[in-house]
Amino acid sequence: MMNTSGPAWEAVCEHAELLGMDPVADRALLWIAERSLNASLPPGWKQEMDEAHQAPYYLSDMGDPPQWEHPRDDEFRELYRADPVAGWAHAEVQVLADGLKL
Repeated sequence: MMNTSGPAWEAVCEHAELLGMDPVADRALLWIAERSLNASLPPGWKQEMDEAHQAPYYLSDMGDPPQWEHPRDDEFRELYRADPVAGWAHAEVQVLADGLKL
């Protein structure tokens, strides 16, 4: 069950906005933002910390320029945009599994 208060919840909501989601209107789909926050890096990528900004950045072994955005964020944007019906079906299953109501 997703905790809906505290710093972790705030981070999920902020990340949802980064992915183009509305944390209020898309509340049932926030599992996408939560998964994105916890996504592993693709092969050949590593995360470093920018001490001045206190934020992670990402480096590729392929020589791509460093970037602030997690390399898999686009996958989760597409998951959100691709099939809202499938997203709702997953949300309903998750709600039933968590014992919550929409």
